[in-house]
Amino acid sequence: MSNKHHLPLIHLHYHRPPDREQIYQQYLIAEEAEAHVTLSTDLTIDTPARIKGETVLEVGSKIIWFTFPNTWHDIGLFHKSDGTFTGIYANIITPLKQLSPFVWETTDLFLDVWINSRKEFFVLDEDEFTLAKRNKWISSTIASNAISESKRLAEGYLDGTWPPPFIFEWNLARALQLLK
Repeated sequence: MSNKHHLPLIHLHYHRPPDREQIYQQYLIAEEAEAHVTLSTDLTIDTPARIKGETVLEVGSKIIWFTFPNTWHDIGLFHKSDGTFTGIYANIITPLKQLSPFVWETTDLFLDVWINSRKEFFVLDEDEFTLAKRNKWISSTIASNAISESKRLAEGYLDGTWPPPFIFEWNLARALQLLK
């Protein structure tokens, strides 16, 4: 894929145990003190992604991602193809490893967090997480870290400290302006 924009293109190697890997390409649009901010612009999926009965992603959707150093989750601001904001998604993952400035890797730990546009909070994919633990696709230590992280996010949501306030300074218009 050629980079038609002036921004660096990140290649994120996303491991999903036991044996899957996907490489996502995202534009690095900012390096803030709190996080790397990337933009995924060319989402291709077979069927629209639905959470709790609502379509949250579709072909042409855009996602603003926040990747934090030494943290067991990332955050995505999800938008439909027409730019409509659908919610905040957090993958529970291993802390990001930067293999080079523009090649990163992480491992999915199955649990996810979703805050819909009505500000309702959900922990997702607990069944997949249970299966991964049972099949020993993730170690008991890693599983414990994943559970702790999902609980920490839920507690932070309840007390108003998570998601971090700076992510709300970002919207799709701001992110897309940086591609020009």
